[in-house]
Amino acid sequence: MAVVDELDGKKQHQNKDTRRRARMVTAKIEQVVRDGGRLREQD
Repeated sequence: MAVVDELDGKKQHQNKDTRRRARMVTAKIEQVVRDGGRLREQD
């Protein structure tokens, strides 16, 4: 039982890391889109 709880805890931790990474990627994409829009407006 304790082993199962430990594995489940690890899985939840991985999910948290994956979500954080996805949020960082999304923020980076949004920044690039904003910068791209600004560059296009200047042309």
